[in-house]
Amino acid sequence: MRKVGISPIQKKIVFSLLFWSLGLISGPRIADRDPQGRVERLSQALETQEKYRYFLAEDFEGERPWTIYRSDSFLNQVEFTAEVPKEQAFVADIQLSEKATGLRNQGLSSLMVHTYCENPKKDHWFLKPKEKITIPIGLPIQAILWVYSEGHHLNLSLHLTQKKSGDLRWDMGELNFLGWRRIEIPIHLETKNSRLMQTYSYPIQFLGFRIDSLPNHKKGPFHLYFDQLIFILDTTTFQYYGAEIQDTWGNSF
Repeated sequence: MRKVGISPIQKKIVFSLLFWSLGLISGPRIADRDPQGRVERLSQALETQEKYRYFLAEDFEGERPWTIYRSDSFLNQVEFTAEVPKEQAFVADIQLSEKATGLRNQGLSSLMVHTYCENPKKDHWFLKPKEKITIPIGLPIQAILWVYSEGHHLNLSLHLTQKKSGDLRWDMGELNFLGWRRIEIPIHLETKNSRLMQTYSYPIQFLGFRIDSLPNHKKGPFHLYFDQLIFILDTTTFQYYGAEIQDTWGNSF
């Protein structure tokens, strides 16, 4: 009797359906209709898949200084404020953070950026912590961030860095929405990055955010708020990293 095997393509489909059911395949999720459901599915994945690790990179409670670079604006204000999301999904995120890390997460403040756009499409800003944030052992495969905007035509991108590799950039999408949003993006690192971690112990570090003004952005002052920067890490042995991660976490919906 002929034995029927599973082709590589079929395996990819099976893995994709599995992670789709957990809600972990995503592109930038700017206007998620069910952010609390996303938090719940992430909590489920962390409980059922031991290889995943939760890393709260920044809670924006004021312990780490931040600043703006590469901007010619006369108005460049960065400060911690008591403006935080009121959404139930944010409360769920705080609870998940405490459960996953075993540490108190107060969730009482956020980081406000107040600056000025003089030349739409040309102006950009780089928001950085004073010191790079080193990500623990494991490949970052997803980033989560809460952002407040007032319909600004700005584009946000996340930047990581690694020795011998240089800066790595991921688009987080346009901030043309009102109020707080929970943004998620998948992170696909090349095989060489995992090899640099495994062979030379070169960690991945969070460098900062770049904010780019779009052609239809209004000239004048604007402000944004940032809260709860989270990375989900895959701690599986690095032996087979590369395309395998991209197969399971996929691209946008």
